[in-house]
Amino acid sequence: MKTKITTVNYHLWKACNMRCKFCYATFQDFTDFKLPKGHLDCEQSKQLISLLFTAGFEKINFAGGEPTLCPWLPELVIYAKSIGFKTSIVTNGSKILEDENYLKRFDGKLDIVGLSMDSIDNDTNMISGRAIRGKIVLTQDDYSLIVGRVKSESIYLKINTVVSSKNAAENMGYFINAIAPNRWKILQMMKVEGQNDKYGAEFTIENILFKNYIERNTRYLNPHIKVIEEPVEIITGSYIMINPEGVSSMIQKVSILIVRRYWK
Repeated sequence: MKTKITTVNYHLWKACNMRCKFCYATFQDFTDFKLPKGHLDCEQSKQLISLLFTAGFEKINFAGGEPTLCPWLPELVIYAKSIGFKTSIVTNGSKILEDENYLKRFDGKLDIVGLSMDSIDNDTNMISGRAIRGKIVLTQDDYSLIVGRVKSESIYLKINTVVSSKNAAENMGYFINAIAPNRWKILQMMKVEGQNDKYGAEFTIENILFKNYIERNTRYLNPHIKVIEEPVEIITGSYIMINPEGVSSMIQKVSILIVRRYWK
């Protein structure tokens, strides 16, 4: 008997402006993927969101790629909220940095921003590919500005950190204390066939290194910051992911498929 999962990750957009080598949502296995035909349009996405809500999901994470590159993301979030979803986006923060008014487009209907931040060391981010076009990293000051803009809109802030061989020895806890997110999710880098095969082996880490990172980074962490630890064994099978293209040919079947496969 599987545990009831109430959150669905909708990867609505393959394109990304960063080149993270460890990313396990690249969708490179879709060889015929061509934008803009490789994803659902705005109205099709709304149909899918409605089906997901009817299936019983309570929270929807809009992810990518980089979802803020999708022009109609704010409209989808507003729609999802209007039918009863708790709404969230998972972003690298570049659009929020670029446009100080970007978050206002969500008209107060965005509940959570999940900000992907693996390191505040510029060299580490460059090596990892956590950089715009693989060339421009976000600095510590950039991340502070992004956080400030999220908080100014009274949006719940979650930091997502992937721990890999490149940042496993670092201590980012002091910076997390300084920006004071509501939650810090720390994930162990996971190799996924068809997604990050090229660099997967280079970036994976042993369980002991992941545990050491958590211990080091949370030792003096403010207790008001909720920490979520996600080693590989928890990540695997814990998420329901809807990809940008795969649902387009089965949009009318998706709710039945989800109910049969993932619910009690």
